[in-house]
Amino acid sequence: MCDGAANGPGPTPHAANVLSGGTVPDAELLDNEPLLVEMADDVGASLQMAQIVPNPFANNARIGFTVVSSATKSVSIGVYDLSGRLVKLLADGPLSPGAYEVRWNGDDERGGFARNGIYFVLGRLDAQRVQAQIILLR
Repeated sequence: MCDGAANGPGPTPHAANVLSGGTVPDAELLDNEPLLVEMADDVGASLQMAQIVPNPFANNARIGFTVVSSATKSVSIGVYDLSGRLVKLLADGPLSPGAYEVRWNGDDERGGFARNGIYFVLGRLDAQRVQAQIILLR
């Protein structure tokens, strides 16, 4: 459903910043395909991670994800080290159903640069968690 979000040569963002107010500063809504959701409630709401491109990366990685829901949901996407410590929060706030992309340039929460190595991208929607692996090589 979200394969086109991260595989193409450069998806065209539908909105530069998804939310006014900046709670999800770098998340971009992708206008690659229509999203059809027919749910009576959000019991089936889910978060789906797409491919991380490029991976491994040196300067900038694109991380695609899709929110499948019948309503706006609170979503967070963060990068964590192998010990489970938060390195960088990439998105945190309410998102409508759709395909999105965030970017990570290898920086940390303090403005420095993370070390080379393996990291986990953890996405949360309500109680659901999804994760993917990303490798930083400078």
